[in-house]
Amino acid sequence: AFISGTASITESQSLHSDDVERQTDQTLDNIVSLIAEENCQSHGLDGFGATLADLAKMRVYLKRAADFQRVREICRRRVGDLPVVYTVADICRPELLVEIEALAYAGRDQRSCR
Repeated sequence: AFISGTASITESQSLHSDDVERQTDQTLDNIVSLIAEENCQSHGLDGFGATLADLAKMRVYLKRAADFQRVREICRRRVGDLPVVYTVADICRPELLVEIEALAYAGRDQRSCR
């Protein structure tokens, strides 16, 4: 499953303005919700679903280079040694500081994909 640019947004509201650590955690929580088996089932994808442990890679967009170390620490805590590419770029909304896209193994037989 490809998770396109995801940020600290819930129900169209930006959360945790000016707090890159909370935004990073919220963004990862949003990814967890998106790839969860329950969410897949609710969209007719029975037998599909994943967790952060099933991620194959992530790309993290940072608005400010100065936030790199803090964001990297949070990502390492949450996803371990997963390959992550970090880049400084514009984010989808002016008040947001981080955006993440990811690729997850979310198929019926995930073992065959690895």
